[in-house]
Amino acid sequence: MRGVGGKRSTLAVSHRGLRLVSAVVPVAAVLALVTPVSAAPLAGARYSGVSFRSDFGKLVVGFTPTTDRRSFEPPGAIDWQGAQVVASRSLPCVCRQEWQFLGLSGTRVTSSGFTVRRTGGHGQKTLALRGRFVGRDRAIVRLELRSARRGGCVFRIRFVTRVTRRLEGSCTPRGTKTLARSATGRIFRQLDTDDLGGHTNHAYGCLLATHKRFFLSEDEEPDLWVAAAATAGSLAAIAQYNCPVDCGGAIDIVDLTDARTMRSDDVNPFCDQPTDEPPEVSALVMAPSGAYAYTADPRYGEATNPPSVKDVVKNAGGTTNLLDCGTAIAPHSLALADSTLTWSNGGETRTAPLE
Repeated sequence: MRGVGGKRSTLAVSHRGLRLVSAVVPVAAVLALVTPVSAAPLAGARYSGVSFRSDFGKLVVGFTPTTDRRSFEPPGAIDWQGAQVVASRSLPCVCRQEWQFLGLSGTRVTSSGFTVRRTGGHGQKTLALRGRFVGRDRAIVRLELRSARRGGCVFRIRFVTRVTRRLEGSCTPRGTKTLARSATGRIFRQLDTDDLGGHTNHAYGCLLATHKRFFLSEDEEPDLWVAAAATAGSLAAIAQYNCPVDCGGAIDIVDLTDARTMRSDDVNPFCDQPTDEPPEVSALVMAPSGAYAYTADPRYGEATNPPSVKDVVKNAGGTTNLLDCGTAIAPHSLALADSTLTWSNGGETRTAPLE
């Protein structure tokens, strides 16, 4: 599911299971927040809908009516990037597969509707989205593409969109799996419906005090997944793996007050671990300061003979140090109490300070 410009995105037509769609047009428009009324956009929600044309096949529209882009698009997010039109073949009138239209210029939102206008090709091509909200969970959207070339071309299509994702007040939505939880925050996995009607697991982080979640990562093996997570204070830590193209692991530290990534540290092999693939993190703990520790195993979840070499690693102040390694380390034994780490190696409990 690798998106435009090398980023992985639900807006890309290479999404798993979607290669047979004859024409796909996802649109993501970032709109301004308005005063809530009975027929106004629901802030922090994703609207999407599907329509069909015999000559163009399946088309999809999606947009997010909020100025708080970090709710869906935190810095470095790999999902819902920007605003764009994408098709599996040339768009009607546009004669290319993709049209990006970033920014709020040309966007207007009222109490019950919105318009988005963009031009391209030195003013020869135009795109217009017009919509009205019907209650708080639906919108009627009309997409229009025009070209002044070759005698003129006009393409119009209508969508009925519904809320497919909500963010606000969603630290503990139903049907989610907890990846990590503390007294202040929660990291969880949720199966989302994408604009094209498919389903993808995503990892979210949320501060319990604010009831506002942020997108952290896609969580679908074997391409991109979260192997372990931890949270403390206002911070979240996820051990994220991206394979097979750039198969590598990293620990990302994210501030859940604004979804800002504080730093990202590679998960590297130590001791006699193989260097052709990253060891997979099996347990991850962290302190409110952002210091963390993990255990990792290059053959995690696999029975090997001889047993694989595991390691225990800590990172405090951005400096990584190996604490222990061996074949008898218990993968899930790592724990943090106050500032002391404990783990098991061959049935023996070992300790070390985290900071």
